[in-house]
Amino acid sequence: MINTSPCDAALLDIKLGHGETVYAVAERLHAKRIPFAFVTGWDRDTAEPYGDAPVLRKPFGEAELDNCLWALIGTMPQPVDQREGAECTESRHS
Repeated sequence: MINTSPCDAALLDIKLGHGETVYAVAERLHAKRIPFAFVTGWDRDTAEPYGDAPVLRKPFGEAELDNCLWALIGTMPQPVDQREGAECTESRHS
């Protein structure tokens, strides 16, 4: 899907099931310079080299989701006045 559909940003649930994680998808998005944030209920940190990616910890509210999406979209080339005030509220370093 990454190769066939345009994507402005992505939210990635770290744990997919059957012991799989989403890090391979994160690697593809990173290579294509598509901003992403991790969504997780884990208490652990995210894997390197993605330790600086924003993280939304489950459960989260609508305001946290909205802030994170604006922060991700705000990393795209846009006029500065459309990016101000957008930042994820939680990250691995919080």
